[in-house]
Amino acid sequence: MLRTRLKIIAIGVTGALAAGAAAQSPGTDAGGAEASPEALAKRIERTLEELRSVRSERRAAREEHEQRRSGLERQIRRLEADRAAARRRRDEARRRLEKREKSLAAARERRAAARAFLDEAAKAAAGPIDAARARLEAGIPWKRAAGLERLGSAREALGAEAPGERGQGVERFLDWARTRLAKAASIETFHEPVVLADGDRRVPAHQLRIGLLQQAFVSEDGETIGIAAGGGKRWRLVADPALRRTIRRASAMARQKTAPSVIALPLPGPEGRE
Repeated sequence: MLRTRLKIIAIGVTGALAAGAAAQSPGTDAGGAEASPEALAKRIERTLEELRSVRSERRAAREEHEQRRSGLERQIRRLEADRAAARRRRDEARRRLEKREKSLAAARERRAAARAFLDEAAKAAAGPIDAARARLEAGIPWKRAAGLERLGSAREALGAEAPGERGQGVERFLDWARTRLAKAASIETFHEPVVLADGDRRVPAHQLRIGLLQQAFVSEDGETIGIAAGGGKRWRLVADPALRRTIRRASAMARQKTAPSVIALPLPGPEGRE
């Protein structure tokens, strides 16, 4: 449209100039009448004004075009930057995914190895647990019931379907064994009632534990004295005067009532024999 208008103005300017040339010599205008210099000048002035207006519009159109082009170029650059950022995020997400897949694969391998280890550990722990239960039943009364309960729980867990439960069974046994080993090298005295074999008598007494090998008690009045009995029994009352004196002396030394010295105590054997 702008080009058409320029062409029309150019034609008008050309006509005005031709009319001006004709005005230098006697002649007529397009309508056959003579064109005066004033009319011709006004006509040229109008044409030039239109030409300036067209040029101004063209400059404005060009500026608008440049602004739109600049805006489009900025949008394109932003879109390209966004696309590059999206590609970087995609690549980073892909790397994280690959790393996670490798971690999951390694975790699966570790889980499979742990499951195999737990299976072997459960198989290996069954025998020691059974042996420990047998020794506990035949040993001293100290924490016998609690120990049998814990070992029974550990043995039952070894047969569970879930690997985690089997692992807990092994862990229970190892914890119990560590505690027992720590007590095996210690001597302990404590005040606790004893239940005699008939089950009807509870006698307040000073008890003495020597490692996990022997346990004895002396009643508060010093008259009732017992020693651990083997074969699953708790106590055997001591009637022998020499052994009674020895147990009293050992209890007094453990309670720091007398000076320490070396003494001999019998160990519990099968079915109550020392």
